[in-house]
Amino acid sequence: MHKIVSIGFVLAGLCSPTMAQETTADIKDLCTVKWGTDFRMVKFCMDQHTEAKITLDKLIASANPLQDDIIASCKREWPGANIRMQLFCTEQQYEALDWLAQPSDIPANVIAIIKTECNAEWGTDYRMVQFCIEQQISAWSAIQ
Repeated sequence: MHKIVSIGFVLAGLCSPTMAQETTADIKDLCTVKWGTDFRMVKFCMDQHTEAKITLDKLIASANPLQDDIIASCKREWPGANIRMQLFCTEQQYEALDWLAQPSDIPANVIAIIKTECNAEWGTDYRMVQFCIEQQISAWSAIQ
């Protein structure tokens, strides 16, 4: 299995043979620590992380500078071989960024204040910026 995964990464051009071997070993270590001698779950865990690694590598290959920052932030938040959480974090941040780009039904002056305050509070944690804005919009609407 490890050789197949390593060869798959190399053939896909996503990383060097050494990087693929290290990643595979790190994933195996992570899953073995979590699941011990439940080999079925170790394999399932490894498969899940390997699939996430392939998806994350594709996102990395096509990322713009802002997306590079998101990916780096998620890797800092979820260090090591916890690639499934790195991918989940990245996808959540991407979705929030897309949501933030959508127009609002709230008056421009109000949404500008809300966005300024939420951006100041949460910075580049776009999931939290989105949540903050949604909460503020809900509260503003309730008092109108």
